Amino acid sequence: MKILEPLSVYERTGFEQGLASGLGAALTHIEVRSNAPKGFAALPESSVEPDMERIGHTVAAREGIALVRVPGTGGTGSPSAALDLSLAAVRLGVVRRMLRLAVERLTGRMSGGSPLMHLQLLQGQVADIAAEAAELSAGLSRLDETVSPMVREDIHARVHDMSLRVTGFFGAEGYIADHPARVHHVSALVANVWCSSLVDRTHPTRTTQERNGHGF
Repeated sequence: MKILEPLSVYERTGFEQGLASGLGAALTHIEVRSNAPKGFAALPESSVEPDMERIGHTVAAREGIALVRVPGTGGTGSPSAALDLSLAAVRLGVVRRMLRLAVERLTGRMSGGSPLMHLQLLQGQVADIAAEAAELSAGLSRLDETVSPMVREDIHARVHDMSLRVTGFFGAEGYIADHPARVHHVSALVANVWCSSLVDRTHPTRTTQERNGHGF
């Protein structure tokens, strides 16, 4: 199954339009009914069909995403490389979208008479994430559907790591359901539904050097 658009298109959709729109674009790679892992799917609300059974999830719903049981046998839980890479690109776009919001927040909050964003430590942390996102985006542009599962696993692991760091910029409010940073939780949830055979193996302590051995 081939990637239908340059991965930068999916990343831009995640950045400009958000997770639900990006997920909808990524799912154009598959037929949901025959590929839903073990009969479960995460879908944009607009894609839910009448015979699909909804599984209540308040936080996902706030992002315009529904978790559903899909009638039929469903897939095996092994994602296609095209879907996996497209979804990773969407998730990366979402990280960049939320990093922009975090910078706005840090610029607007004051400490000692100066914006928090003027603190050198925070400037460095933001710059590190922005640089890593740019590096990963460039790496994605060189990939196609022949890439190995190990590389795809590492891409999702890096996106997840960045999402946790960005969430931290929002302080405690970044962990409540009505804050936009909830999208990182839903992004991970979506990946666990569609890419579970990869995400379940992700090793949180894998080093950057080990990841770079796969071309990143």
